[in-house]
Amino acid sequence: MAEQQVIGSMALLVREDQKILLVKHERGPFAGEWTMPLILVPDSLTAEESLEVLLTDSLSITPGPYEFYDTIYVTSHESERVVVNIFTCIDWVGEPRVISDVYVDAGWSSPDAIPDDIILNKSIERWLAEASVSGTDQKARSLSKEDICAQLIEARGNLLAAFDQVPVKHRLDSPDLEQMSAVEILALAAEFEDYLVFTTKKITTDDNFCWEPFNIQQWRRSHDLLIDTESRDTESSVRDLMSSVAISTDSWIKMQDEQVLLSWGNDVSNLPISVFAQLMKVVRNYEDRLDQLTELVLEIQITERALRG
Repeated sequence: MAEQQVIGSMALLVREDQKILLVKHERGPFAGEWTMPLILVPDSLTAEESLEVLLTDSLSITPGPYEFYDTIYVTSHESERVVVNIFTCIDWVGEPRVISDVYVDAGWSSPDAIPDDIILNKSIERWLAEASVSGTDQKARSLSKEDICAQLIEARGNLLAAFDQVPVKHRLDSPDLEQMSAVEILALAAEFEDYLVFTTKKITTDDNFCWEPFNIQQWRRSHDLLIDTESRDTESSVRDLMSSVAISTDSWIKMQDEQVLLSWGNDVSNLPISVFAQLMKVVRNYEDRLDQLTELVLEIQITERALRG
């Protein structure tokens, strides 16, 4: 029988000066370590209910609005692994204070300038280094639907501009069997958007829907549905796909109430996942495909120069 996962809820409290609250644990799997405020989720409570217990009972503050931010694995110094749901907390009431049987110390710190005397849990240290929890990112999480559409339009446009830099004769080629061609990179970006937005719509309409991550099997299924099998690798069909997906996505976003973009559902592990986060994943995926395409263009240019001697 598979071992049952330990679930935790973590509060990302960000002050007006963009400093975050860090705490040193008195007991539990993270005893002696610093993290953001964290509570293990009992079977009797949801992640959100546990978060409210953390804020009220462990930090003595009245919760304000909060929003799901990320899910990460956090490993304690005793190698216990906890699946942690991180929630951004804003507009709480009161000043957080240490309760001795839970935390032995606490302090506010800039996420990119942790004091030397605060030894963070390694998983949290790595997450803070990779995630953007600055003031800019906090503002981004309150983007309007027009702003989100603008980011998507810009990301698609940048990818298409990079694609146009690939010589026409090389757009169906790849330097080796393990790499994708320029047309395949473009198709994957469009299909990723199509799948994520399709499932994101279900978050807002299906009470019992469980979101599943985008994977290659779903990519091929989506590919078969959207592009005729005999023409799936042609540039024109991929451009048409990208255009139709973009129109569908932008139209859906513009039709939604702003509050819909802040709603969330569950994934197959029963962990929360937000509509906003899914749309931002689409933008980031376009940026990742842009990097991939830029690297491909560079490799093609190097190969052509070598052939010319």
